[in-house]
Amino acid sequence: MNLNDLAANVLQQQRSTPDLIADALREAIVRGIFQEGQSLRQDEIATQFGVSRIPVREALRQLEAEGLVKLHLNRGATVSALSPTEAQEIFEIRSALEVKAIQLAIPKLTAADLEKATVILKQTDQTTDAGILAKLNWE
Repeated sequence: MNLNDLAANVLQQQRSTPDLIADALREAIVRGIFQEGQSLRQDEIATQFGVSRIPVREALRQLEAEGLVKLHLNRGATVSALSPTEAQEIFEIRSALEVKAIQLAIPKLTAADLEKATVILKQTDQTTDAGILAKLNWE
């Protein structure tokens, strides 16, 4: 699987273009298609997705907020190289936020939501692929 495959896959979904591009780039980073410190050229990514640089720039900003990308003034973006301490800090912050999100969502869950969650949890038990696990975690 490469970035073109990921781009084709996510562009079939009904979401904003920056969100779809961010999803594909996130998965490419998690899968190791892009390595730590690698430059992410906006014009090349825009060409691969068949879009202007604006949604790519927005997608890179989303990934920067998640700690996956570093934006450098007048030099573009690179894949973040996280230290173990930084990774632990991000994990702890996300864990606390996700717990709170679940607490707020539980009263609003339907039977269909719970069935979907059960299917997703079973899928996570059946895979060790980091890219698939990241996608299932997002779902």
